[in-house]
Amino acid sequence: MKLYERFGEPGYHTSIITTFGVDFDAYENIALARLRGAGCTNNILITDGRMLTHALGGASLPPEWAGRHYTVSGVTNAGVFHPKLVFQIGRKGGRLIVASANMTASGLAGNLEIAGLHTCTVEASDDQRVVSAAWRFLQRFLDRRQSAIAHQLDWMIARAGWLRDAPAPDDQPADADVSLMTTGGAVGIARQFLRRIDQPVERLIAVSPYWDPDLTALSVLSAALGAPPIALVIDTDNGLFPRDALQVLPNAQAYSLKALTDGRFAHAKILIAETAEADHVLFGSANCTMAALGADTWAGNNEEACTYRRLPPGALVKALRISALLASPTSVADIRAHAVEEPLPLPELAAANPGKFEARYDVLTWWPPALPFAEQARIELLTVAGGVLAATLTPYEGGDPSMRRYRITGTEERPAFARLRMADGTQSPPAVIAHLDLVRDALRERRTMHAETATQRLADETEEGLWLLEALDILENAEAAQQAAPVTKTAPDTPTPTQDEKPGQMLAYDQFIAGRKLRSDASAIGASSLSGSELSLVRGFLNRILDLERTTPASEEVGNNALLASFNRGDETSDGDGGIEQGGEFNTVPDEEPPPSIDERRLRRAQAHTTRAQIVQAVEQFNSRIAKAATGGRVTSIDVLRLRAMIMVVCAAGSSRDEIGNDGKGRKETSLQVLPLSGDENWPRLLGRVLFAFFGGNDPAIRHVLIDDEHRDVPADLLETWATCLCAVQICLAMARRHKAHAGLQKPFALLEERVYRLIGLRRDELEGTGTGAVFERLTGRFAERLGLVSKEVTDRHAATVKTMFAGT
Repeated sequence: MKLYERFGEPGYHTSIITTFGVDFDAYENIALARLRGAGCTNNILITDGRMLTHALGGASLPPEWAGRHYTVSGVTNAGVFHPKLVFQIGRKGGRLIVASANMTASGLAGNLEIAGLHTCTVEASDDQRVVSAAWRFLQRFLDRRQSAIAHQLDWMIARAGWLRDAPAPDDQPADADVSLMTTGGAVGIARQFLRRIDQPVERLIAVSPYWDPDLTALSVLSAALGAPPIALVIDTDNGLFPRDALQVLPNAQAYSLKALTDGRFAHAKILIAETAEADHVLFGSANCTMAALGADTWAGNNEEACTYRRLPPGALVKALRISALLASPTSVADIRAHAVEEPLPLPELAAANPGKFEARYDVLTWWPPALPFAEQARIELLTVAGGVLAATLTPYEGGDPSMRRYRITGTEERPAFARLRMADGTQSPPAVIAHLDLVRDALRERRTMHAETATQRLADETEEGLWLLEALDILENAEAAQQAAPVTKTAPDTPTPTQDEKPGQMLAYDQFIAGRKLRSDASAIGASSLSGSELSLVRGFLNRILDLERTTPASEEVGNNALLASFNRGDETSDGDGGIEQGGEFNTVPDEEPPPSIDERRLRRAQAHTTRAQIVQAVEQFNSRIAKAATGGRVTSIDVLRLRAMIMVVCAAGSSRDEIGNDGKGRKETSLQVLPLSGDENWPRLLGRVLFAFFGGNDPAIRHVLIDDEHRDVPADLLETWATCLCAVQICLAMARRHKAHAGLQKPFALLEERVYRLIGLRRDELEGTGTGAVFERLTGRFAERLGLVSKEVTDRHAATVKTMFAGT
């Protein structure tokens, strides 16, 4: 097989790939690009820890997407971390590729390698047991202390319940024709292999690029099998085979691979024990060395993974097309003398390891290496291009002694790497920083047709409309359908400076506001509670059309009753659902000359009436949804996003005219504006009802908004919604002051204004800051004039309200 072509096959949402050495350019442009293109967005790369340091220190081009589109982990063990697995999981099954190839350009497309494919469904089978065994093996190397990796694993299991319920790897029958043989237990791979051979071996075929200098592992196998003839299939020209050691194995004969290599490096590792009834085959990552295979009383010190297969006699020799070369032995004289390669500086690389790093928004977590220099080292944050960020790291006190946490300030740019600057001025190689929110954002399953259509419309549209609420519903339902099981938190959350809160809590809004930590600078990295959700696309649309895109007591009861009476229309749309089914929505039709005919005017009025009824129905449905969520004590960030969308839809539909369809003189308006200024279905009253649903009543819904305590401050998406609410209530107040028909609403709107500003609980710097202020300003500029208002009047009232709130502070 061409290994790299397999990465582009669909059906899997998760991949875990292991390798000894890594070439990030090859992984990202050959493997990752194909994986993501096929819908496999949850990707983890595991490599030998020293080789990871080696690659990041300059042996490879630096990664562009590590810690953002995928996570990368380094493993350090007594020998080397050497398995080459491609583990992929989907809802309907999984597959495992056991190979000899590293995740390098030569491994993927240059060397002569071997790979075996195991594909399974949700039904029990031998291959499913192999996939399950691989999952058990891989979990040993996945550090759940790192929140990004823990989230990736939980996300995978939530979408592959069959893997969680699959038979345990220990259930692999001893006589199975296929199984996975790995290190990590008391029995090495060699002993596992030998136990499967139940007949006299007529010939042992060994293919390997690397060998013990004295062929110890091969001698152990030969003795255990009764010294059968041994065929050593080698590259006779590369100088890697210890030809002088052949004298200890008189039953061994060398055969040249030259006819098959065509100049390529032969990197495949295969053992074939031929018996009269079957061929017992072992292939994968293990070279024919003691470190990889072990012996009777020693399991080896590498981490390896191989496939065992029981095949019909001669099947693999035929498949590999090596029958002809096995007929022509090579003399020892024709084998190039053994040239001892300069070993990789593994001890030096281990000593240069800067540790592991993870960022959760503006909190950096560092797991320092157990090395003396780490105590005095200073952390430097780097960009993707390798430049040093002018950021300040403020340490948190206390907490788990195995890790250190820092607050990142002074930059809005997300660091890609971290390195250590020593007291003597020297520096360590960089390490990848895994960003929890960015990794979470990268996780997507293939969308349904409806979700894809909604996504495309969010990318193409430039105007609000009922379609926006429909798109929000579609994406929310599609995301809910993907949740086959709840995703549980297993990793520690972002700590407080005193480490005195439980991790993973969902806090009610008032509780969150009371306990949040103040930001000390305006350039801190912002967070979104929609991170990892398809609903972030709706937020992105709303920010795009506002040009805000960034990758972003008793007295109360009286007031509540007055507000409720003011915003209650007392009637309902008779068939709002029917109108939605008919497909009516905001159609952007510019006014044209000559003036429309009488029939055209009638049609437009009918269309406007239908769309108006749909908006009224949407408001009622929104209010019912929020009331139900508040009663259940669980108002989500999606509900808050829906509030923002609902407000913008009503504002976009608002008109400065008292009656829609009046084509007399006046302000020129578009067919989007179907809500009149007067009448029962006027836009100020509808806006008031939307706002009252969230901020009104004795137990307002905002108090039941739940925020993950991973956020150190109000998430950016909530701030954008609160700014939208502030702007909406100021627009309503301005209209009530200007329009005589709404003069009676001035007091209710003033009461609502007070509640909105008080309940959102923002500080003065947040109310006047660039983030909230920019949203307020853009909304005012977008809607004030088209609603017959003056922008300055709206913004001045907001500024005055804030000043009054904080007078004397």
